[in-house]
Amino acid sequence: METFYKDNSSSYEEGIAKILSQVSYFIHPNVIQRVVEKNIEFRKILNEINQEISETFLYDGSDCIFPGVRRVVNAEKKGKWKNALNDADKTILNDNTYPRHLWVSLLTGKNYSGGNTGTWNKYNFNAFEVAHIFGHKTDEMNIEKKVFNSFDDQKKPYALFTSASNTILIPNGLTKPTDKSQIIKLIFFKRHSELYGNIVKLPGMNYLKDELIPDWYRNIEWPEQKLNLNWETNLEKLFDFRDKHIISKYKNLNL
Repeated sequence: METFYKDNSSSYEEGIAKILSQVSYFIHPNVIQRVVEKNIEFRKILNEINQEISETFLYDGSDCIFPGVRRVVNAEKKGKWKNALNDADKTILNDNTYPRHLWVSLLTGKNYSGGNTGTWNKYNFNAFEVAHIFGHKTDEMNIEKKVFNSFDDQKKPYALFTSASNTILIPNGLTKPTDKSQIIKLIFFKRHSELYGNIVKLPGMNYLKDELIPDWYRNIEWPEQKLNLNWETNLEKLFDFRDKHIISKYKNLNL
């Protein structure tokens, strides 16, 4: 029986990819390199507090900004769950605010804050959504499993929630294809590899299947990679805040 409503999206995938690529912003590789280096130092500290958390979030090549923080799932939304330690695995549960810190901090040297008068709105970040390139929940990795030659189901992807290279800015309302479309996700996977392949490692994922990348990928254009003048100073401020914040969450707890 002929389908009455046909899915014609495959005919327009290149056009959709070209639009999304031109309006999406990635963090500069220099920033990612510094985060990876700083995490080597912080791992030594976190190892002494909670080795399991340290290994999950600060593995070799991790660019996780807030180790220990992961996205809450609906079943865990009980009581005052936001930014609280989860008893089951000792992770810090969050909605989607922690990933915004890096973007605000790099540009302004200030911490993220929400609300009408917060830094997110004040500096016009509210025109964007923070989108994740790779899934960061164990049940969100179906596409990743298909497109990587090596995929380890035992590796928890939680570090990707606040991974500096895994969070991009996309204008409001345009993020859905990066969540659901395999071809669009592949395009962003490939771009991630081009920018950061020699800098970061992905938890349990190796060797993207380049044969799945469409030939028209070579026609995709991306915005220029930019660094503001104060990025190094601002990034150090974020590290200082991050280190103190995470340690304060875990100290004095019998973990």
